Amino acid sequence: MLITESHSHEILLIQLDGRLDSSGAPELHHCLEVAIGRGDTRMVLDFGKVPYVNSKGIRTLMTCTKHLQAAGGRACISGLSDELSRFFTMSGLSTIYPLYPDTETALLALSKS
Repeated sequence: MLITESHSHEILLIQLDGRLDSSGAPELHHCLEVAIGRGDTRMVLDFGKVPYVNSKGIRTLMTCTKHLQAAGGRACISGLSDELSRFFTMSGLSTIYPLYPDTETALLALSKS
């Protein structure tokens, strides 16, 4: 998995490219833990180039979200494919991670909070 970080108005944008599975999840976990450790508390996770997420990926998201919330932060997800969007909605994950169709909308929503 390729992970790219940038900041926009004090919001960390994490762009993911690849499968969030047993090989990609540890990379994302490390990236999120480092970000939380340095004080990034508002994050947009861009899933625009993520074709697949398995239980290891979901577990990574949940673990890091607990740490982020303990630090007073929050994250949202943008750019999910239709299939992943349905999965996040049907599984209830959309109640934990607000879902936005694109990065710009997600950044705007977080900047207002």
